[in-house]
Amino acid sequence: MWKDILKVDEFTSEGGFKGLYDPKEDKVKVNLDRFKTVAEGYDDIERVVEFANVVTHELSHREYSKELNEEMNKTLDELFEIVKKYAQETELNNKQKTLKLIEEKYKIWLNYAIINESFAFGSGKSFERLSHLDGTRSSVRFVMGQVNEHLRKLIGKKDKQLEIMLGDLYSEVMRAIKK
Repeated sequence: MWKDILKVDEFTSEGGFKGLYDPKEDKVKVNLDRFKTVAEGYDDIERVVEFANVVTHELSHREYSKELNEEMNKTLDELFEIVKKYAQETELNNKQKTLKLIEEKYKIWLNYAIINESFAFGSGKSFERLSHLDGTRSSVRFVMGQVNEHLRKLIGKKDKQLEIMLGDLYSEVMRAIKK
């Protein structure tokens, strides 16, 4: 019954998050230990507001996932395949063309990620009064870091051109979110 009222599938004390939607398990998880209002000086209303905002944010991710997760995953898989091709490419001209394809596919995936976070932050207002864009930027920065690390592993060695592209793309994305 409490799951129906609170809309949370699992409470946990693990992880560095307040709330998390896990699309693989289709679960909304909440870590109350990470809430700012755990500290003294907050009243019950502030605690309820923080909880409601976190849950609403994660439920927004669940709904977004139902609509677009399949397309997001398909795009990410395509990106990884292009990166594997890039890693095997030896001809400089072909390598540059493939790098451009990586950038284009990565931008498509990032658009999904940015919309997902913007949608979630817009529906779960942050109690800490983080701006909508600060939260989106922070979340996108986190997922970009994860994807970038995976791209590097697929290539298997340091690649200067890829690193330049990733750095430029990061700057472009952060500027775009700021606008």
